[in-house]
Amino acid sequence: MDIVASVAKELNFKVPQVENTIKLFDEGATVPFIARYRKEVTGNMDEEQIRDVIEKITYYRNLEKRKEEVIRLIEEQGKLTEELHKSIVNAMKLQEVEDLYLPYKKKKKQKRILQKSKDWSLFQNLHWQKELRWSSWKKKLRNMLRKKWRMLGLQLKEFT
Repeated sequence: MDIVASVAKELNFKVPQVENTIKLFDEGATVPFIARYRKEVTGNMDEEQIRDVIEKITYYRNLEKRKEEVIRLIEEQGKLTEELHKSIVNAMKLQEVEDLYLPYKKKKKQKRILQKSKDWSLFQNLHWQKELRWSSWKKKLRNMLRKKWRMLGLQLKEFT
């Protein structure tokens, strides 16, 4: 996909106008500078038009990066088909790319499950430490449970 041509067509500008505007912006020129001092290069675009061009170019650049990333991630899983590849490449909106990627997205474990497993391993470690006396073991367990109850109380207060 030719990004410059797409933006020019979408915003009703000539391709050289868009190319020159992008070139100036990529070189570090600010929008007011381009609008005031580079009118001959941009074809007399005002600040609003320049911002529109920059927004669209940024969107399409981000879209291309995301497409490449999604293709790479699906390919790593070994599930990339020719049809899926074409669909991703031909997508014109970021949401379309995300919708195509959704079935292949790796599921994240819930933080609560991870936290429970950490607590359980701490409890097991306490249990198997032979040098701990019963009284110190009880104190550590009591402190751990108190912290959990405090955290639970704080979380419940947030929802009420």
